[in-house]
Amino acid sequence: MKYRILLISLVLLVYNLTASLPASFTAKGNPELYKELKTKAEKNIDLLDKSTRKEYNKLLRAHDDILMSYLIAYEEDAILQISQPTDVLSNYQQIRELLENREFVYSPEFFLSYIAQQTVTDERIQAYRKAMLADGLGDIMRENTDEMELYREVCKWCLERLVFLPTSGRDQSPLDISQKSFLGRCEEMQILFVAAARTVGLPARPASAPWWAHIDNNHAWAEVWLEDAWHYTGDMDAAYYPDQTWFSGLIDKTVLILARGSIASESDEILNTGHYQTVINSTPNYAKDRIRNLSILVLDDQGDPVSDAVLGILVYNWGALRPLTFVTTNENGVFYLSVGRGAFYVSAFKDGRHALKSVPSGEEADISVILSLSSEDLAEQNEILDYPSNPFDWKTAPQSWDDDVAAIRKRIEARDAFFALRAIPPIINATASDSLYWSAASASRANYLEYMLFASRCKPVDESFLQYLLAGDPKDLWQMTADQFEALYGFFQSQKTDELSQEELQALISPGVYYEELPQPWSGKRNTLLLYPKSFVHKGGSDLQRLRKANKWMNRRYRTKAGESLSGLIPLHIAANRKYLSPIQKRIMAVSLARANSIPAGFTRLPNVISVLIDGEWEYWDISKAEIWNGGGEEQSGNCFIKVNIFDENELPLDIDASQLMMTRWEDGMFYSLNYRFEKDAQGGYSLSIPKSKYYLQMGYRISNDQTGFLMQTVDASSDDEIYLTFNPRSYPRSWEDVHSAIAAIIEEQDLADYKIILIGSSNQENSVRVAEKLKSLNQDFLWLGYNQPEAAPANYRYAPMWHQLVKEDQRQGLRTLTLYKASSGWQMYEGMWENLPQD
Repeated sequence: MKYRILLISLVLLVYNLTASLPASFTAKGNPELYKELKTKAEKNIDLLDKSTRKEYNKLLRAHDDILMSYLIAYEEDAILQISQPTDVLSNYQQIRELLENREFVYSPEFFLSYIAQQTVTDERIQAYRKAMLADGLGDIMRENTDEMELYREVCKWCLERLVFLPTSGRDQSPLDISQKSFLGRCEEMQILFVAAARTVGLPARPASAPWWAHIDNNHAWAEVWLEDAWHYTGDMDAAYYPDQTWFSGLIDKTVLILARGSIASESDEILNTGHYQTVINSTPNYAKDRIRNLSILVLDDQGDPVSDAVLGILVYNWGALRPLTFVTTNENGVFYLSVGRGAFYVSAFKDGRHALKSVPSGEEADISVILSLSSEDLAEQNEILDYPSNPFDWKTAPQSWDDDVAAIRKRIEARDAFFALRAIPPIINATASDSLYWSAASASRANYLEYMLFASRCKPVDESFLQYLLAGDPKDLWQMTADQFEALYGFFQSQKTDELSQEELQALISPGVYYEELPQPWSGKRNTLLLYPKSFVHKGGSDLQRLRKANKWMNRRYRTKAGESLSGLIPLHIAANRKYLSPIQKRIMAVSLARANSIPAGFTRLPNVISVLIDGEWEYWDISKAEIWNGGGEEQSGNCFIKVNIFDENELPLDIDASQLMMTRWEDGMFYSLNYRFEKDAQGGYSLSIPKSKYYLQMGYRISNDQTGFLMQTVDASSDDEIYLTFNPRSYPRSWEDVHSAIAAIIEEQDLADYKIILIGSSNQENSVRVAEKLKSLNQDFLWLGYNQPEAAPANYRYAPMWHQLVKEDQRQGLRTLTLYKASSGWQMYEGMWENLPQD
């Protein structure tokens, strides 16, 4: 009897939870959407392992409504596999409570896409909504009913929980950020803000410039729905007014700004729709009436339209043309989209035929591009690409906002000071090993207990391992559990690392390969924890023999088959138990397999190819053939020597940075950058040896913030032993500009001692931090001049009163990043992100 009463109570509870949802989120009130999402959800868990699939099925049965179906239907099945179903249930409960207590005017599809969506990018699902509400967002939501004030309070909440720091591409979850590291790159600020905004009921979505066109970098930020429109937000300390951040004056330099949703909306400009995501062209939300309407027509060699041709929108960034997005032509061979005023390239590909054409900068409202597919080589390029600026009026936030931001920064400094104190050994006469031990404890930040638990199990921890942790990816220290630390340490101790460079050491020891989650350890003998399963380790007399043996084992054990592998990225402990892997998942496994056999290795974007260190030399390795990559040819045919000479328009030799020359492989409509590095020879040319095949050599250079030069030539090295090429870049910049008088006045008031390099910019501004990190990576001593006086400033930071006065008169000055270099002829300056320092 008691059992029956309990069962009835559970049934009634489920009924009440369903009944409490608005009718438009129920099967009865919205049958078509319910059927669509329920079917999609059930299909989405088909490839999960049996026990995990069973748990998600329980959720679908217990909460038989549109909301739960959506939460399971629109997350990658790989993310569902690595996440806890109980976390999905927690998020469901918080979203349902939001629907119960707030009245929303949005359609169910809009609410689901931009409020209910659990993940922002590739991070794992956590029960972050409940935790973040308890961490202050609940009070913020109750105390602010006006959506603009709610937005501003969420910005301040995020500001206190993340300080910008360039880091690796593996995404932290919202709780990793707000409870462990309190640090992250721009995409992690995006993750934190979007998650926080959605938690309090503000629609939000991720947006990005996958690659800037005018500088070598990219950026990610958030869009939020306010006053019936999408608005962008960036730096949280300057977020009082939406649509106002450091890149607001650079909008016209962009080509495409992309946003992501799930269920497509007719009001958005949809570029493509996948199983889980819709890619939205958000450029019109930024460029407004300065947008250009682009029509692309693809023709075959007979002049007939080509349907289903793959189009790439490309810009130059980090040495080569990079894709912003790919789209497909309609039945008439056409695709329409909105673009900004910056210059770019369009590529087309279908059935082995291709085309490439540049689209210049311009102010015209409508532009048309016609691409004719051909099997001939892509045309040679020597272009000057223009990127205009746009006017922008910076609005000053009220003093109360600045006061709140200042108070938050003091709390941030106090928190960082607390973490820094842990670096001081709590013992008298501490050794160097003690200092390393406590420095790692400090660097683990709020993941300190996991690090200390590991250290207590494995003490004394080897100095070289502590040095590795401190020099490696800081996210390992922020994210690893004690078990993961222990497994990594055991693998480290088993390897010969004394003769490896720091790069090679990372390529051997790192537990992560690409952007996937860190793997969980395997159990070994006598309760040891292993980074890799024993089945991964293979015997052989040389690196090459072990690698080939392990590779062949992997190809027998794991298959790639469309529709049978999980979508997205999976950690190694999940991948090892799968029968089918996607091509990317298999390359990630191949890297792990090489490392498990004591061979440093790295991930590449080339299909079926990874990089490996064999006998002291980095090589590309073809995992499909278990042999050194031959450049994409049918068989091994040796190498070709290539020499490139660079001359300006007057045929005078140019001295460039060899990294500006990038050898690329063109496959299926995409350029793949190859890690073959040119070396400058004694005659002033640039040379390398490369496997015989066909390539495209690309060269780019930044003339200014407004112009970029780009060149490309076909390199048919299929049969020749030697090839000699010449590049003639136009308007190549030979030096930085002389320092402006206003900037000269700033440095004249300073005691510069022996400094040859000065960075002028805010220590809280993203571009200034990026330049500082670049100078550090080049081992350059520099003086950092700023307009404020933070308590926890870098050791080389100094307050500049005259700079402060300029910022006080015009707040836009505070967004500038200037690098000054003292050459033999005097001070030179560069505004923004430079490629190379001047050479005397």
